[in-house]
Amino acid sequence: MQRSTFASALAGSLLLSASGASAEPLQAHSTLGLKIDEPDVVFAESGTVDGWERHRFAVLARLETLGPIGIGGVGVEYGIDRWFSVGVAVGSNSNDVQAASMARFRFPLGVNGGVGIGLGASYGRAFDGGACPASSSCSSSRPPVVSGDGELFIEGRSDEGFLIRLYGGLHRNFDHQQQLYPYFGLGLGFAL
Repeated sequence: MQRSTFASALAGSLLLSASGASAEPLQAHSTLGLKIDEPDVVFAESGTVDGWERHRFAVLARLETLGPIGIGGVGVEYGIDRWFSVGVAVGSNSNDVQAASMARFRFPLGVNGGVGIGLGASYGRAFDGGACPASSSCSSSRPPVVSGDGELFIEGRSDEGFLIRLYGGLHRNFDHQQQLYPYFGLGLGFAL
């Protein structure tokens, strides 16, 4: 009997709030000792909001071993939620400027840590593997190529927003040579 009273009170209060009428049934329902709250509000007020939820936008300085952005650069990311983020970055390799984008799928470990995978694409002049001396004109005549990137990462965020990420993966050039390079990197930044 109490379950049907709860359901009818909830349905009545939802209908009344949608129509703009008085919320008398909700108040009567509250006298039964039950309280209806929105889950997001309860979560935020309980103090359990983690670094992923609190700091969604991040800026990172990155160093890599010939990865999607070459040997180093800067990137920005936006966390859709604690499980998924998207980002873009620019950097430089020995030949030219590189640009990259990546989607990251994160598996949170505790409140401020996580591991995951990233999948993305990059664009720029491919690394020539040292076959062309830097003083020669052959490296600059090589056309830019699109590359595919996949990586594994581990990262952490402090409650204040400091961010560190260690990552490694494979970078594949989609040109006639189909070169495949392993890479490793370190990202340090701040999440806002």
